Amino acid sequence: MNVSALAVSARTLVGLSLVVFIALVTYAWVGYLGSDDVTYADGAYGWLESFPYVGGHGTVRYTITVPMALSFLALGESEFAMALPTLLYGLGLIAILVLMLHRVLGTAPAAFAALVLITSPVLVTWVSIASVDIIEAFFIFASLFFFWSAGKQSGQWRYLFAAGLLAGLGFLTRETSVFLLAFYGIAFLTGYGIHRLGHFVMAAGFFTVWLAEVAYFFVMTGDPLYRINISLNHDSTIDRSIDVAGNVIAHPLIDPLLVMLANQEFAVLFWVVVPASLWLLLSKNVSPEIRRITLLFGGVGLVWMLCVGAVQSLLPLNPRYFLISAICASVIVGLAVSESIRLRRVKLAMMLLLLVVSGNLAGIYVENRNHMFGERILTAAIDRYPGDIYTDPLTHRRAELLLKWSGEAERIKTEAPPPGSLYVYNSLRTESLGGWVPPDAVKDYEPQNSWELLETVTPESKLAGTIIRAIGLEHFLPGKLKNALFEGHPGVKLYRLPPQAEAS
Repeated sequence: MNVSALAVSARTLVGLSLVVFIALVTYAWVGYLGSDDVTYADGAYGWLESFPYVGGHGTVRYTITVPMALSFLALGESEFAMALPTLLYGLGLIAILVLMLHRVLGTAPAAFAALVLITSPVLVTWVSIASVDIIEAFFIFASLFFFWSAGKQSGQWRYLFAAGLLAGLGFLTRETSVFLLAFYGIAFLTGYGIHRLGHFVMAAGFFTVWLAEVAYFFVMTGDPLYRINISLNHDSTIDRSIDVAGNVIAHPLIDPLLVMLANQEFAVLFWVVVPASLWLLLSKNVSPEIRRITLLFGGVGLVWMLCVGAVQSLLPLNPRYFLISAICASVIVGLAVSESIRLRRVKLAMMLLLLVVSGNLAGIYVENRNHMFGERILTAAIDRYPGDIYTDPLTHRRAELLLKWSGEAERIKTEAPPPGSLYVYNSLRTESLGGWVPPDAVKDYEPQNSWELLETVTPESKLAGTIIRAIGLEHFLPGKLKNALFEGHPGVKLYRLPPQAEAS
């Protein structure tokens, strides 16, 4: 196989990558999540209704709330308009990485890295959700692009200042972007990439952005560190021993590693990236430029992983916090495939590519997209049933924006359902009602024998889940993976209460 036969322009490669990526995102679309995305939408409404706006935790992340506000203005208020800014940032992320690799290494390495990258389950899934993870990643890798270019182009000071500006925008997006600064700090100490004086230019770019935010908050609130103080004090300390975002949880010291190795969001990526990295870095046959790029992405990915793992009291073990490391690993694996082909190890390269890409596609396939099934059924019930509809307060809270956009949110009631009413029972939420209603009132939201069951709506199991259940292997799967493969939601029941309440 001659890799030179893959030569196409950077524009063509970016276009092809984006087309495939959009197709995968369309298939795996999650959209409304009723969680942090609602917070960001609140921030967008804040800008639309109370300009200039400050906000609180989450709503001060202006790199998502301001674009979302503009999206609402341009397209109207909808689930798609809410997710559109994140999607556009995601497309920009893909374009930047492909352009960078194409410019530095040529078509083949960029193409194989792009193929691994655009099939990454964690990237494909989260790009359809209004979240800051993709936005942070965009600024992180845009900063790295200019950092790398500074040593290769004339006018490097402009590139370095731009790298600092973008790192600053990443920090405004989420405070975890300081992990990139940790990498830049190591680069400064070791003299990697650029002259040490260049880091002061980058620092100037970073502080230009951050001091603008500090000045804004000082004028608006009197607290120049308003956002940071909110982030540090908005919630209680994270307890990773009870956070089950990972498919396998064993001990806090190794749980971060288990998340990367055992979660479908990463498939086999982190199993193969270590040997791939070592080969690219240590083999004498690998081109020097490939080795330098591997060192860049490997260094960033490793520093990010270690930092996420270290801040156990601040971050839960959500796979999305390892997105930066996953992107770096995807690029490295793609480069390993390209170099293997160049060195005429075609069978090994194709086996590696098939393993990783098929694993990625399987990870996308099994991802649970029914998180909001109950809330969507509640919203759909508005069109199917007249009058007031009752549900539990938690389901109502998670469906808040969907109900608002329906135009008839006032028909949904959260009091205990009275005689004769229609009640949407979402057991996934009523199990967690303890913090939403008094303890002795929880039972009022549980079905009684006298209630008439009108219908039961349950999502379909995936084909793979049906097969696994048929051959009796479901009990061997971790709970999170079981949810993803099977229905992913216990279903929703619609009841009509009798005209007069009766004791069951």
